This record gives sequence, C-alpha cells and structure tokens, in this order.
Amino acid sequence: MKRLPLPLCVLLLFLLPSLLAAQLPLGPQFQVSVHRQLSATSPQVAINASGSFVALWYGPGDLTGGVLRARRFEADGEPATGEIGIAGQVQNTGENLAVALQDDGSFLVLFSSPIALKLLRFGPDGTLLLDEQVASGSPSVPTASLSRGPDGRFVVGWSLFDGTVSARVFSPDGLPLGPTIAVAKVSDGDYGFGPWVAMGSGGEFVVAWSTVASRADPSGTVPGSIQARRYGAGSHPRGAEILVSDHFSARVHVGKNSAGSFLVTWVDVPTSTSVVLYGRRFSAAGIPFSAAIPLIPHFTLENSAVAMAPDGSLVVAWDGYSVFGQVFAPDGVPPRPIFLVPQLATGNQADPQVAINGMGRFVVVWQDDNTRISGRRFKARRP
Repeated sequence: MKRLPLPLCVLLLFLLPSLLAAQLPLGPQFQVSVHRQLSATSPQVAINASGSFVALWYGPGDLTGGVLRARRFEADGEPATGEIGIAGQVQNTGENLAVALQDDGSFLVLFSSPIALKLLRFGPDGTLLLDEQVASGSPSVPTASLSRGPDGRFVVGWSLFDGTVSARVFSPDGLPLGPTIAVAKVSDGDYGFGPWVAMGSGGEFVVAWSTVASRADPSGTVPGSIQARRYGAGSHPRGAEILVSDHFSARVHVGKNSAGSFLVTWVDVPTSTSVVLYGRRFSAAGIPFSAAIPLIPHFTLENSAVAMAPDGSLVVAWDGYSVFGQVFAPDGVPPRPIFLVPQLATGNQADPQVAINGMGRFVVVWQDDNTRISGRRFKARRP
C-alpha cells in the first residue's frame, strides 16, 4: 500500500488552504460505501441535471466473480438509499463497468457477466426494472462504456477479444433503438482497447478506441493509434474514421459538448520520469482544432478520469499520493490552480472518478485504503 512520504505530507499541509480554495467544496468528504469491506475498488459515478448522483463500486465475491454495489445521493449530498446490491458473478477488468443517472432518479448499470455484457435499469429506490443482454456469446467483455444524452437516450460501446468494436443506442427506459453498430475491427494479431463513447445533445455520438501492434517494428517502436468515429442520431456514420493520435496510449476518455464538438484525452509517458495527460479537441464535423496539447503535465499518475460539461468545460481528477483535480474552461485554459480533493491526505487514496453537470456541480469518488469508497462534491469556480 502506498503511503505519503514525510516531506510530501509536510508540503501538502502548507499548501492545503490554497489547494482547497481553487474550487468550492459543497460540504465535507463523505463515505459512499456504508461498511468497510475486504476490498472496495473500481468506483464509478454519474450525476444528473439537478445535482443528484449515484456511485457504483466492485467488491469480492466467489469463484464465479465479484459483486457490484451502488448507492444514490440527493443533490445536497444526503444519501437517498442505503447500499444497493446490483449483481454478482461480475467479471471486472477495471474497464468494463459504467453507470448513468436519469433525471427522474432511475439509473443504469453496465457490467460483464461470465456469459454476456449486461445492462440493468433500477428505479430511484433501487428496485430492478430491466435486465437486458447487450452482447452475448463471449466468455466476458473486456472493455465497455456508456454515455447518456440530455433527453435520457444513451449509447453503449464495447469490444470483444476477437477485436470487434461495437455500439448500440438505447431509449431512456433501456430498450434498444436500432441494431448493433459494427464500429471497427482490429487487425488480426493486433490488440484493441476501448471503446469509449460520448453522446451529444441531439442524440449524435462519438466512439473512440485504441490499437497496438503485437510486435515492434524494425526501429523497436510498437505501432499503435487512437481512432474515433462520429455517428448521427439515427446511428448512421458521419464520415470516415478520424486519426486522433498516431501512437498507442492508455487511459483514453472522450467527452462531447452541447455544440457537438468533442474532446479525446489520453495518458502518455514521453520520458522515463514524466506522465502527461494529453487532450485534442475536434469540431462537430470531426476537424481537429489543434494538435494534441498537454493538459496535466509532469505528475505522478496511476489513474485519471475526465468529465465534460455541456458548455465544453471539463474537470480532470487523478491520483498520485492522493487525489487531485483541475478544472478547465471551454477554451482549454484552467481558470484556477490544481486542487486537493480529499480533506485528509492520508492512507491510500486512489482510482478517482468524476462526473459534472450543466450547473458546474461535480462529484469525485475514489477508493480509500481499498476497503471503502469515499466522495466529495464541488462547485466549479468561474474566473
């Protein structure tokens, strides 16, 4: 378990007032999971227009898989439910869990069972309303993602071990709106990662995925790339595949604003001593606004998360001895400095996830000492 070095602890104590002043906390740190567990990992979070939110996390189960639990909270941060048992026999890779929250308080959970990628819909009180198989016939689905639009429609993206990348759009009630979309097929012998999806205000969406070759080229470089493709509200492709980056990178995220433009972010290691989170923005027509730019350069990072608001502003959270955050204006410029998310920089605080709504309210959840899930709400300060 990673502990804070003493010099860094002292530095954080001195910097704590300025770090917290960077954003406006909406109340103290709170415990998401009710009880300490042997293991509580892989948190996910979603927020709706009112500011209420739901958190999802993974815990140990039996030989057939782990257990998913969730808990819903009101806009003021008060719990709306206790812990809700979502599912057992969950095949968690850390990249195949997702949650979305509707404006009426109902929520959707995406996960992989031993035989299918499953979509569950729950009422505000945690009552199961729908159990849908999104993809079946695979021993497990290694990566999957979900993105909800303002009208409640949502898109699910997933990949299989054979290299196929697929997507499908669903109604607010979780019913399929059209057939499965064949997005891409990774070349035989190569490896695919993702996809990551983002739905816009009109039901249009973008799918991003990454590939890496199974062996290095003569120069010793392992070829890879990040690709994206746009789709209209009727799930019809808009244009060809878009090259986002010409080399393989990890921890890809994609976000879309109300005007239709989108942002793809990823983590790269340009030198042996630095880890950099890059971002690249594209117009609604898929035209890049610029080359990739470093958003969070030169920090110790293991996990990162990115969430975009309808106006194009975004918040980034990452771990590196603790959990930190940074808000960016729609033009990509941070109006205020990096901030410390937890109240106490002690223990092993890791794997943050973040969700933001149109009012600039956002919530960050993270795993705390691997035995519980914690969270904190914020209001983005404007310049």
